[in-house]
Amino acid sequence: MPTVIKKEAGKSPATRGLFLFAVSVISAVAVSWFVGTSARAYFLSSLDDVDPIIAGGELDDLPALMRGNVPSVTTSVYYKEPRREKPPRMCEMPKTYFDKLDQGYEKASGYTRRNEYIRKYRPRRGFLNERELRAAKVAWTYFEQFTQENTGLANSVGNYPSTTLWDTASYVAGAVAAYELCLIEKPEFDRRMTRLFTTIKGLELFRGEMPNKVYHTKSGMKVDYTNKAGEIGFSALDIGRMLVWMRIVKNR
Repeated sequence: MPTVIKKEAGKSPATRGLFLFAVSVISAVAVSWFVGTSARAYFLSSLDDVDPIIAGGELDDLPALMRGNVPSVTTSVYYKEPRREKPPRMCEMPKTYFDKLDQGYEKASGYTRRNEYIRKYRPRRGFLNERELRAAKVAWTYFEQFTQENTGLANSVGNYPSTTLWDTASYVAGAVAAYELCLIEKPEFDRRMTRLFTTIKGLELFRGEMPNKVYHTKSGMKVDYTNKAGEIGFSALDIGRMLVWMRIVKNR
């Protein structure tokens, strides 16, 4: 009778390959997790040695929620200098204010240890003369004429109802200057900024992520360069400038 040989049961090469591949993937994931966890633990344990410098000033105490667990120091603490104080509005300054103010005329020109550049010829600082005050009033008249009441946005050019965040930052800068120069009072400043920031808070974003480059000042809708409904991208420069002036409004 013919001999029947039973094939020994075992794993095929394909099965063994899949098994080795799975083991390799699991090992790689485990090693990555271990390395990532160890690195995170190391950096978190080093936070006490990190002191990011926040622009020094009387109003620079950031809530812990905004700066996380990282401790912060102001420039005044870091450089061991007196803390800066908020100056009064120009109409509230005593007549001797600039006489007593250290304007740095005695500092040598060149770079400081903060890498600030001090010019050889210093700009004039003092009260506005009659001609300068008249120019400031004329400049503010633009925003009185071309700010849209329903949105708080100001036209970037005359009667053309369109603006960018760069131009909106210019409007905020103008409002701050007008208030500090006593061209407008607090109720007017608050009314304008409240209306403006309420609109900004609800702006429709480019792809739902960043402020669009251009907005219609009457409707607050995102538009293209022809001021028609649409979107054309965003500008990091415009957004950055707007954030700077929002910070100034917060501090002032």
